[in-house]
Amino acid sequence: AWSVMKSFLREGFPVACTTISDTLFWMIVSFFVGWLGSHALAQHTLAFQVFQMSYVIPYAVSVAASVRAACQQGSA
Repeated sequence: AWSVMKSFLREGFPVACTTISDTLFWMIVSFFVGWLGSHALAQHTLAFQVFQMSYVIPYAVSVAASVRAACQQGSA
């Protein structure tokens, strides 16, 4: 059981770190934009939603590709 958990952590930890750092960055940016006022925050929210729609699919494909490559490397 521990070997399976170790395998999951080895493959998932880099992806988790990337996701956490990306989310943290955008949370901090949103916090600072909030200081500019409610209109600026509303505009930032709209722009962020459009950005996320164009960003999530390529990001998901890259994460899936990196996991597949790690699995192939591990089975070789």
